[in-house]
Amino acid sequence: MKNASRSALISLLSEACELEHGLACSYLYAAFTLKLSVSENDLTWQEFQSLRIWAGQLYFIASQEMMHLSQAWNLLTAIGGTPYYMRPNFPQGHKYYPIGLPLKLEPFGRRALKRFTFYELPSHVSDTAFLEKEFRIKLSAIEKAFTVGKLYTEIRACFNAIPQDELFIGDKSLQVGADICHFNEIVKVTDRESANRAIDTIMEQGEGNSNDQVDCHYGLFVRLDKELDQLEQAARTRSGKFEPARPAIEDPLVDLVAGAVRLGVVNRRVVVDQAVAVRQVHAVQGAVGLEAVARGVDDRVAVGVGGAAVAHRLGDREPGVLV
Repeated sequence: MKNASRSALISLLSEACELEHGLACSYLYAAFTLKLSVSENDLTWQEFQSLRIWAGQLYFIASQEMMHLSQAWNLLTAIGGTPYYMRPNFPQGHKYYPIGLPLKLEPFGRRALKRFTFYELPSHVSDTAFLEKEFRIKLSAIEKAFTVGKLYTEIRACFNAIPQDELFIGDKSLQVGADICHFNEIVKVTDRESANRAIDTIMEQGEGNSNDQVDCHYGLFVRLDKELDQLEQAARTRSGKFEPARPAIEDPLVDLVAGAVRLGVVNRRVVVDQAVAVRQVHAVQGAVGLEAVARGVDDRVAVGVGGAAVAHRLGDREPGVLV
């Protein structure tokens, strides 16, 4: 790889950390907006059971994104960097990352699923053709389509291009493994071979491999999209309409200008962000070995608080609008 350097690799890995963090938030928010009861908008029992399964799959994928973040921290630490915790606020336009689509929080639905599918697109699927077909973006308007898999392909190329004895200068004792966190697949990175294994794990969980593209993130999102289509068609045959998500707002804000919105809305928007933060803190604390603290943060709390947040109505003046 041309122009491969340690500084360039640290920059790529920091971008990967931002993306993994942001994707986890996006997937969780979509899960939080799914309806929780058959009493919501006349859901059938079959539809309700599907929503429960979909929510569980989104929570699972989000937890793996947090493992990928922890793995990226190991990769950074191995080359003398430090774990990167920052991420930009939502939303970010399609030009913030060279990924072709915005990074945002939006309710569960076909548009969100198509966006999630694109993030995890495998290498054999044309990213530009996907953008043109699913989002009607003209090829002339696509400056550079860049999936998560392509980002890790660049990261791997850097790891393999830089001499090993010059690159792996980090303290090996700082590597986090399954012995001190609840991610059994996490790899301690100490050399080129372990770095490639770590990247393989991330990419296979995201886009799959030549033998399995069913249980990876890409395969799960494709399946969710098909199942959503089937339930929508079934609802139409009985002259009904299947709406899996509450009409939640997009990109709820935490730091709002005073007086811009009612206080109650601010409080509920903060709850949404706190719910996302609970799950992130659990993963972060586990990754640095603070298991005694991490076990005090129950994933069910995050799910419960997040679901409660999006179930709150704004008031009589805005009926049917949920946050």
